Amino acid sequence: MTTSMWFQPWQRAGFKLLYLPLKDLDLGAIRFVNLLVIVACSALLYRVAGAFVALVFLTFPLVHQTGARFYSEIPAMLLITASILLLQRQRLAWFALTLSYAVLVRFEIALLFLPAAYVLRKKPSYIPLLFVFPLTFYIVSVAVTGEWTGLFERYTSYTHEHSWKGDDPSHYLRAVFIMGGLWPLLAFPTLIARLRRGDDLVRFMGLSTIALLLLYTLSYWKKTAFGPIIGIERHVLLTAPMIAVFAGTARTPYRAPMMWVAVIIPLVLPLKQKGVEERTLDPACAVIQELTYHKLYVEHGYVNLRLGEPLHSDAITTLEFRKEAQPGDLMLWENHYAARLIGYDEVIMNWMPIWHASTAGFDVYLLRKT
Repeated sequence: MTTSMWFQPWQRAGFKLLYLPLKDLDLGAIRFVNLLVIVACSALLYRVAGAFVALVFLTFPLVHQTGARFYSEIPAMLLITASILLLQRQRLAWFALTLSYAVLVRFEIALLFLPAAYVLRKKPSYIPLLFVFPLTFYIVSVAVTGEWTGLFERYTSYTHEHSWKGDDPSHYLRAVFIMGGLWPLLAFPTLIARLRRGDDLVRFMGLSTIALLLLYTLSYWKKTAFGPIIGIERHVLLTAPMIAVFAGTARTPYRAPMMWVAVIIPLVLPLKQKGVEERTLDPACAVIQELTYHKLYVEHGYVNLRLGEPLHSDAITTLEFRKEAQPGDLMLWENHYAARLIGYDEVIMNWMPIWHASTAGFDVYLLRKT
């Protein structure tokens, strides 16, 4: 286990810790685990607001497009759903600790600390619990790396001309409806109507939904230096449980007809199992299988799954060890994960490009060590 696996930018230590026992599963098993998480979210929503809300959640098209990899959004969605149930049951200490850990799974969940602190105002002694896991992570990071500010510098310094970024905020506005079909038409009016006169649970869910959607939309529009952390449809999965609650509890005679429409949508839409990245990496993996090499350096986990090789095997390892590469070795560089460690302009100084593909701004290069 390497230090960079936990403390390099974007490694999401909480997510790594949860899924470490599952790292060697094949594609079918990964999809099955993702399905179990979705079912668990639905079961928790049943406890929060009843069977209709649980069914609404299961009809969201994007919920069924979890892809062929372990994405941090999926366990983050489960943790947010669990925190909603804990808040409803007034298990405030566990509510705070669940959100605290969730930040190590998806960093943007830190935005939820503000509405969480608001609902904890009657128990102010619980508010510090929100910072237990982030502070622990920082202290351990300093102890291991010896850098007091290095973690923050690494998180704010990532930028590269090849980074995968979008052009405008409309992508996320469309993604809300890709995620929920017609349900947002009920969810958002209900959210706005209940925000002022609702209880603490309603306010937490409403403010959290607004905060996350604004973050995604505005930061995507501004094309910040954080690169591809923003601009992907699956990120709005974090709002899915809350949108399901607001849509499923809307007081309107149109709920029943919309349920029938919502059930039909996932059945008739061509729901993709693979996203842009997987579809671009598939031909790259086919090329790799035809080439002769001693070691392959790659950062994107899907490549390991596609080639049937675990990380740090005799044939494949991460870009962290690229300085050990010998002439003839291969590197797969892409502008999502690999770009966070090394820029393409730096790579081509010592590696020769032999293959390239690009889909919707996602670039993949195969290079051979010279």
